[in-house]
Amino acid sequence: MFLQTDAVLGEDAIAELKALADIINKSIATIETSMKDSSLAYPSPAASFSPQSEAGRNIPEVQTAGSNIVAAASQLISIVRPPPLTLIAYALQFHVPTALRIAIITHTAEILRDAGPQLARVLRLLATNHVFVEVAPDVFASNRLSSMFDTGKSVEEIIAHPEKKYEGTIAFGALLEHFTDDVFPTSAVLPNVIVDPKVGRLNDPTKTAFNQAFKTDLPFFEWFDLPEQTHRMARFGIAMDGGARLAAPDTIIQGGGVGSQCMSLAKHYPQLSFAVQDRAPVIQEGVEFWTKSLPNYIESGKVLLEAQDFFTPQPVRKVSVFLLRMVLHDWSDEYCIKMLRLLRAAADESTKLLIVDNIVSYACNETSTNNIRGAERPLPPTPLLPNLGHTSVIAYYTDLTMMTLLNGHERTLLEVQGLMKESGWKLVEVYYGDPFAVGQSKAIGVPV
Repeated sequence: MFLQTDAVLGEDAIAELKALADIINKSIATIETSMKDSSLAYPSPAASFSPQSEAGRNIPEVQTAGSNIVAAASQLISIVRPPPLTLIAYALQFHVPTALRIAIITHTAEILRDAGPQLARVLRLLATNHVFVEVAPDVFASNRLSSMFDTGKSVEEIIAHPEKKYEGTIAFGALLEHFTDDVFPTSAVLPNVIVDPKVGRLNDPTKTAFNQAFKTDLPFFEWFDLPEQTHRMARFGIAMDGGARLAAPDTIIQGGGVGSQCMSLAKHYPQLSFAVQDRAPVIQEGVEFWTKSLPNYIESGKVLLEAQDFFTPQPVRKVSVFLLRMVLHDWSDEYCIKMLRLLRAAADESTKLLIVDNIVSYACNETSTNNIRGAERPLPPTPLLPNLGHTSVIAYYTDLTMMTLLNGHERTLLEVQGLMKESGWKLVEVYYGDPFAVGQSKAIGVPV
């Protein structure tokens, strides 16, 4: 349903600008006070990135203040920039991932660490988006953002062993390559898929924008398993591991891939035992991961790594908690319901279901969910959007990524509640991550 925006908003623009500026100023004051109280420095955009340098930004009240600034600044820009320019900027934003990919595959961050710049026109677009800095005409330098995909290796070393470019690094460049090389081409054909009367309404994981873009009938992950896609699959694995390591330490504690979340739990709760399930190729990597990090868990049987098709019955065993981290967003509702029903069949009365995923908010006031512990969140300061606008935009980008690659999607709390209700579970509690978090929300269900 669509409404006339003038009737909905009717907001005086100058008053809104002043309110947004006030939010920004108050938030900056909060950050300044927190930095003084903690004796930490707020990270400078001119300094190279390191996880340790983010300590000041990770203080909870600083995270909240920062999220308000991002939301207010983006909303302020949407008011003051002429509408045609805003829409043109949105429509041409695809050049940014193209420029990022060029910078990454030409090893520009590594080159600038030791020598002068190249690719001036590409770098100028990135510098205009605050990635790199143009310090003089056609002279560029790296900054905090570009340092994120600097591997720290020499260009000669990378050229000699390109398959090892991201080994031993924070691997953020691998994540950006995945986005700009694997995901970007699929987004370009998404409009054609949506309006296609044959596949536009299907939830089939083999009828996606990815399938059209890469001309394959295989699901995304099976295509990655092909011998000719070995490089992409290896890069994807490094990217997912690097992305997880950039999250706040022990995020899972506060509220499977190769089992990195279970490993975090194992280090905090050594009395627990784990069964880590995934596709066979991932489990092979998982054995190496656990053998290297916690070999005694493999030897003692406290961790069991097993290949499992999530759409077949679970092995019979007493399970205290089923943990699904970034799994459901890969699938459309019908597949999620089938998966959760199989878990319900393997559960007993005391089993809990823990879903760790993005829980996206509406861009308007939401229906009350006060019967679920932790679901009610205070609204941000007026006139910010209820979902904090640009602060939360990564979750919505991820939503379209899931659509293009897998016909999956990120879900609202009511949608998660609906999946549980249809599969024999009841949503009883929610934990939200920090305002900038991606994939850190937790939904807890119990059997019914």
